[in-house]
Amino acid sequence: METIDDFGAVLSKHPVNNKRRLVTGFWALAIGAVGTVLGGYLFVTVDDTVSYALNRNVGVTLGIGLVGLWIAAISLGRALRGGSDEYFEVRQHGLVHATARQVRGWTWDSIDDLVISRSLKETALSQRLGGGRVLVSFDNGQKARFDNTTADRYALEDAIRSRYPGVVRAERMDWARKVGSWWLAFAAVFLAAGIWMVVTIANSKSEQIVDTGSGTTAIEITTVSDAGYVWLAVGLVVCALGLITSASFYFTYRR
Repeated sequence: METIDDFGAVLSKHPVNNKRRLVTGFWALAIGAVGTVLGGYLFVTVDDTVSYALNRNVGVTLGIGLVGLWIAAISLGRALRGGSDEYFEVRQHGLVHATARQVRGWTWDSIDDLVISRSLKETALSQRLGGGRVLVSFDNGQKARFDNTTADRYALEDAIRSRYPGVVRAERMDWARKVGSWWLAFAAVFLAAGIWMVVTIANSKSEQIVDTGSGTTAIEITTVSDAGYVWLAVGLVVCALGLITSASFYFTYRR
């Protein structure tokens, strides 16, 4: 059985900056918690005769909150799994990856596939989420991933590329992968729009007490027409499909 020392001398070491992931995760957690609590409060306390604009605000607030919690779960999960001393080492005979849980190593000839993903355009969001990602697959089924949180990421990428005789799947990225972290923004928009539609439908009917002179009577007030319900239902289906599609593409891009 091979030990880490069997991989030869260390040619370069690439620490992973999980502190950056922790900062991103805690900021996302704070924004997500505030957005979710505030949006939930507005959803519960909003008046039945509220305007479309306030319904939209409820949807946007909840959408931002839920996406913030989503980003927090991903960032904090990766930071905790990696630990404070996570690193990659390029060694003479292979690649070594150390995390808080384990140290793994693979020989260069065991690389089975190499995928290099980059965003169409680097943005503050994509940089904060790690930027493009490199996925290295090995013949034993294991995988190693790294992104811009890894020190000298491009030197590590070049070292692996130079030792992999196969075709690097960087030039074959389709348009969906190139969109990158923007898929997360699209998901937030679809989620916010869907919540707005749900709030609008939920608050579309109310009762109003009217003084008739000889007494009072309750009349039902509807703020959405029958055609409006149809369009809202169609919109909900579109938002659901858009949310699922955007999330799926995002996780494919981040795999």
